[in-house]
Amino acid sequence: MQLRTPDLSPQVVVQECGGLRVQLTVERRRQSAAVADVLITDAAGQILPDLSRVVLAFTRTTQANATTTLVAQHREAGHYTTISQFLLMPDSWTVEVIMRRANGVTVNCMFFVAL
Repeated sequence: MQLRTPDLSPQVVVQECGGLRVQLTVERRRQSAAVADVLITDAAGQILPDLSRVVLAFTRTTQANATTTLVAQHREAGHYTTISQFLLMPDSWTVEVIMRRANGVTVNCMFFVAL
């Protein structure tokens, strides 16, 4: 019987950017796809009905010249998720969340996570 190595604890970070409350959860799994979930609300905690696109740009701080960009899929009320074979190596990362509203306004939010 082969035991599976347990996944690591997810990193959860929250901040306000451009009047939006953005909660980023990043989970680096040992033997499967990396998962990132973004919960986006307005400052009062209300779900935004007008987000047209959410993109996450991952940059490993030790390799600042290489960025991997993933488009998040709308999953449920306010949640946008990426599941990718992209490997999140143990390191510190900059994750830029780029949110485009239906009116064309773009809000960027920069996070720093250590995995």
